[in-house]
Amino acid sequence: MEYGKFLEELIMKVAEEGASDLHLAVGRHPVLRISGKLISLEKKPILTPSDTEGLVEVLMGKEWYQEFLKNKERDFSPKHFYCYNTFKNGKTGINIRNRFFASFVVK
Repeated sequence: MEYGKFLEELIMKVAEEGASDLHLAVGRHPVLRISGKLISLEKKPILTPSDTEGLVEVLMGKEWYQEFLKNKERDFSPKHFYCYNTFKNGKTGINIRNRFFASFVVK
């Protein structure tokens, strides 16, 4: 999977649908929260641990990603997002909030 392109597609879908959140979790399809309802994007692949880790690395860049792996958490703000990463239940997780129109969550 090309993580940069995949993430861009998902963010565009959030904007198109007017979703408030994007949830990315291991073992699930990406999910949008639209008007309080969770909508699974069944046409997108079910995410693996490697997928969520790859998405986090794309968002953070290699240097911050290595710091995240070492410290098990990392705050950062690329462009228009505020992000907080952590390991949860042995899996890479990320919370991403778009400062302009949406909130994203990767678990």
